Amino acid sequence: MSGLRQALDDYLRLRRSLGHKLAEAAWLLPDFVAFLDERGQTTVTVAAALAWVRAREGEVVTTVSPRRITAVRGFARYLSGIDPATEIPPLGLLPHRQRWRQPFSGCCLSGLEGCVFAGQE
Repeated sequence: MSGLRQALDDYLRLRRSLGHKLAEAAWLLPDFVAFLDERGQTTVTVAAALAWVRAREGEVVTTVSPRRITAVRGFARYLSGIDPATEIPPLGLLPHRQRWRQPFSGCCLSGLEGCVFAGQE
């Protein structure tokens, strides 16, 4: 087991003991550590985090991209206390815009009562 893998296990164990669910970090970070191990890197860097996101998602930034960086940021903050060479990805590194769906325009607000009552008949 690599040093990063052991550090990740310790990080996840600590966060869970503090009551965090870690729904995304628990499945994102092992892949990140495996990516670093494949490249022979022993330190988390901003460049490595960006390379991991791009390797998994290509050049298109999806809604998962910022969540990947957020997971790495938390892990990197933890590692910075162990390894001073660790780089913490800054906030806003990958833009995150919530994309809302267009509201259904099947009826207007003034005719809303008619829509509701029509469905009950």
